[in-house]
Formats: sequence, structure tokens, C-alpha cells
Amino acid sequence: MAALFLKEKLTLKTLIGSLVAIIGIYFIVIAGKSECLHFDKGLLWIVVTMITFSIMIIMTRSLSQKIDPLIITLYTNIVGFAVSVPFAFILDSPLQVSSKPSDWLFLIITAVIVHGMANLLWIQNICYVDAAKASFYQI
Repeated sequence: MAALFLKEKLTLKTLIGSLVAIIGIYFIVIAGKSECLHFDKGLLWIVVTMITFSIMIIMTRSLSQKIDPLIITLYTNIVGFAVSVPFAFILDSPLQVSSKPSDWLFLIITAVIVHGMANLLWIQNICYVDAAKASFYQI
């Protein structure tokens, strides 16, 4: 996708690495059952996740050259929060909320430091590397 949309150079090393990764995924999916390749709902979700992740990297790389990384981080976190909240009500019925201050403190610290600061640093530096290389650092 990066070669197509961002005009990044597609190298032989990248192609070989992608081929090795696809072969590795194939062996994991068949899990020793060589009779057939079976796709289930979980594998479909993995494919959808990887496609949306690729789109996110391309969009972030393009936006990081025009918009302040702090603004990108703020907007992506707001959108992520807005999309996630309905699932809390759908998947956890009845909704259970902790009343322990230590749980809330842990949540806030991980949200700010682990998620917020790590994403901010990643977005600040994505404009210096190719999108294919940036994906390794996000994982």
C-alpha cells in the first residue's frame, strides 16, 4: 500500500520479507493440517485489522507532514474512544465499573503514558521512515 499510495520504493528485501511472512502465516493457519486451508471468522478479522492498520499508517504518515503530531494523537484517541465506548455497553452487560481508586489510577497512567505518549512519539517520527518500516515499530 505504501508503494501504491505514498510512492515509496518497493525493494527486493521488502518483497522477500513479505513473502517469508506470508509463508509463515500459511504454516500457522494450517497448523500441521495439510489437507486444506480453512478460513474462519477469526482469520477474517485479522485480515480486516491488518488492512485497516495499513490504511492508518498511510494516513498518519501523510498527515504527520502537514499537521502537528499532538493534534493527530488527540484526534485519533478521541475517535478510538468514541468507537470503543459502545462496545463496552454491548459486550459487558450489565456494565460493571470499578469503584477502586487504584484501578482508575492504573487506567489513567496506562492511557496517558503507554498509549498516549508512545503513539505521540511514533507519530512524531513516522515522517522520517518509510511506512513499511514504521509498521514494525507500532506493533
